[in-house]
Amino acid sequence: MPVYSCSYEYGDRAYRFMADASDSRILYAEIPVEARFRTATLAGAGSSFALAAASFALGLAYSLPGLVLLTPLALAGVGAYCLYKASAREVVVKGFFAKS
Repeated sequence: MPVYSCSYEYGDRAYRFMADASDSRILYAEIPVEARFRTATLAGAGSSFALAAASFALGLAYSLPGLVLLTPLALAGVGAYCLYKASAREVVVKGFFAKS
């Protein structure tokens, strides 16, 4: 199977890319994540955690069990996912295709 393979530099790091030459499907790609994206996701995480704390406090103040239990957990989950995405310096895409 013919495969295009190349490497490129972004910033001070080298990244790799491989594609199927017959139909241009991506087999493997390392994609850098910009600092601007990481900053935005950190801000989103902080906002989600702040909203979780506020909804928990409002739920306690007004005796609303949905705001005490479900909403803060959901918002904390969103914040945790944002932290996970912000911690990645690169995204690796793998697409292996088997032909039968």
